[in-house]
Amino acid sequence: LAGRFAFLNKHFTHQLYLAGGEMTLPDPYLFTVLRWAGNVGLPLVDYPHLKAYMERMRALPCVKAAMEAEGL
Repeated sequence: LAGRFAFLNKHFTHQLYLAGGEMTLPDPYLFTVLRWAGNVGLPLVDYPHLKAYMERMRALPCVKAAMEAEGL
């Protein structure tokens, strides 16, 4: 996973979301999978651009609403 995280970290140095400047369908899925990373001992501290992506996603109203609905 470290290799994949490094790839994504590099991708997010120039892109806001997976497909460019706007959130698309794969972004919420990636957000969910990356949230699990900390639960299995893979924190994102070494991947600042990936961490920034997570913060962007978490700030979106639709993501906030979904997390609140799930009690997160």
